[in-house]
Amino acid sequence: MNQESILFINPDYHNSFILRDKFRDLGWKTEIIAAENHSKRLLYQNDVIFFKRNPSRKFLSRLKGLFLEINFFFKIARQYKFHFYYADITFFTNSFIDRLINRLTKKKDFSLFLFLCKIFRIKILLIPSGCRDYETQHNFSKLEDGNVCNNCAWKDWECNDSRNMKRFNLMNNYLDVLLGIDSNESSQFKSTHIKYKSLDLNLWHPDLIIPQEHLLDKKEDELLILHSYFDEDRGKDKKNIKGSAHVIKAIEDLKNEGYKIKYLYIQDKHLKEMKYYQVQADIVVEQLIYGWWGSTGVETMSLGKPVICYLRESWIKNFHNYFPEIKSLPIVEANVFNIKDVLRNLITDQVYRNKVSSNSREFAEKFFDVNKNIFPLISLLKSIK
Repeated sequence: MNQESILFINPDYHNSFILRDKFRDLGWKTEIIAAENHSKRLLYQNDVIFFKRNPSRKFLSRLKGLFLEINFFFKIARQYKFHFYYADITFFTNSFIDRLINRLTKKKDFSLFLFLCKIFRIKILLIPSGCRDYETQHNFSKLEDGNVCNNCAWKDWECNDSRNMKRFNLMNNYLDVLLGIDSNESSQFKSTHIKYKSLDLNLWHPDLIIPQEHLLDKKEDELLILHSYFDEDRGKDKKNIKGSAHVIKAIEDLKNEGYKIKYLYIQDKHLKEMKYYQVQADIVVEQLIYGWWGSTGVETMSLGKPVICYLRESWIKNFHNYFPEIKSLPIVEANVFNIKDVLRNLITDQVYRNKVSSNSREFAEKFFDVNKNIFPLISLLKSIK
């Protein structure tokens, strides 16, 4: 097995692709695995290995699925020293043999695929996509204002502690490293915090050249305010942890007050095209409830945009403890109660807006540059015993 080899399992937007390509530049063997039904629109590049899951409950079909999973392991997965999961360590653990063994042994922490990884001394890492990947709902609901769980659009069957603990048991049994996200500590695992979110800052640049087909119809004296959310269960009139309804109402109120602004909502665009639209925004509202920025914040700060976001005080403190070299954050802080005033201040004060834009790009160069972040990640990989 090549000691300098890494397999990204379930792509983390363009982050996995940017890291993969940088690893390749440094001579590493690396690929990305995605589920066959993974949205093609959310793939930054198409050169991935697709894995076909088997949802059937029929015995022969389950048996075939188990065979394919084992074959996949020995044909592809065993070649890589490090397996790096995004969001869900149970990506390969839906075979009926797992459920059968767990039932017979009355345990909840067996996975054939992960067990094989341990036999072959493969190291397993995971970066969570959000709170339910590293913390119980019971504990997360106690955070400061408690509004995250109250505004979350996950269904009860998607996020509950019975379901969550099954995954946490697996993680405790097989995981080598949990990378920290946000700035919240997990009560379930010890997290390792490094500068993980990474972009090629030559591609995400304030002076990005926009292809003609992606140019927006924008009036010269009009400011575009970008805010993104999912359409289906997290629409503007439904619950979501971004506080989208409050953002949209604030924009509409300010328009009615006479401010020349326009709401920019990017829809049905391929992931690799998003930066062309983001770079045309004048102000970005990330979220007002969750407590930290996500991928949108990473991308738009790198593009030198003023980003509005709600940040939890305890998470800010943790962040500065993890990264003491970062003296200040470029985020313009807001919540569901003051978003209109915060927006108005940015809209009317161009000098302030330009200063925040400059701070955003400066922070991105310190924190999101793949050419810098790849080396602490490699050091972490090589330190895993």
